Amino acid sequence: MKTIRYFVTVVIIVCMAFMMTACGSGSKIDENSEAQSQGNAAQSTNSDLDVGENLKWPTDSMGNLPGLKGKISAVLKDDSTGQCTVAFSEMAKEDAQAYIAEMKKRGYTGELSVADEESLIHSGKAANGSTAVFTYNVTAKEGTISFGTGDASGQSATAVDMTDAASWPENYMEGVPELVGRIVDVVNDNNKSVTVSLEHVDKAIFEDYIKLLKLNGFTKDVDESTSVSSSDFRAYNAKGEWANACLNIVEGNNTATITMEKPAQ
Repeated sequence: MKTIRYFVTVVIIVCMAFMMTACGSGSKIDENSEAQSQGNAAQSTNSDLDVGENLKWPTDSMGNLPGLKGKISAVLKDDSTGQCTVAFSEMAKEDAQAYIAEMKKRGYTGELSVADEESLIHSGKAANGSTAVFTYNVTAKEGTISFGTGDASGQSATAVDMTDAASWPENYMEGVPELVGRIVDVVNDNNKSVTVSLEHVDKAIFEDYIKLLKLNGFTKDVDESTSVSSSDFRAYNAKGEWANACLNIVEGNNTATITMEKPAQ
């Protein structure tokens, strides 16, 4: 698998910023309960949000990820899915770059890496199926780091063989990057179209992939649909090239197909 680098500006998780603004310093919000009186901590069956200044790194909820340099301003935990997201501020760009390097050393590789003048993003999946996503805004010097055990998207937390059965057609269509997952088949129809079939595709990574397709120009005649069991995106670019990305959400092993079709000559 290859790391994909695209120089684009990505906005850091808006919903986290909203929650931070809505809550007072040092408060805990239960997402599944009614509003609590100020200063009271609510117990949640699913998600807990802690907001404050200089919160502690949630070691027990972040796998083998190290603590970071910066002030932790919010921690969102979901015990039912094994997900935890930490919002931070006052981090130098050099420290953000060093953290991404440390993530790679600890096995979180092979998914998405983005770097430009305004943002740094890296996501990776470890051999045991756990995932990590790091986002950083250069100007604001703030961002988020998320960890998942590998169960939230219906994927197994046990190690799986991610060796591709075929190679990604890298030079076929510019602007359609390789999707992270295990390639099981590649069908080329006389170079008119190419369809790549994959398994073990993470839902969150697929959603980021759709954003990349749009950023890369696939914004004409967009046809997009989502449901609890699937996600489908179809669009043309300015050259008349057509791309279709489809995800089937299956318990234990999400599958996907990426179809690229060139305009008729």
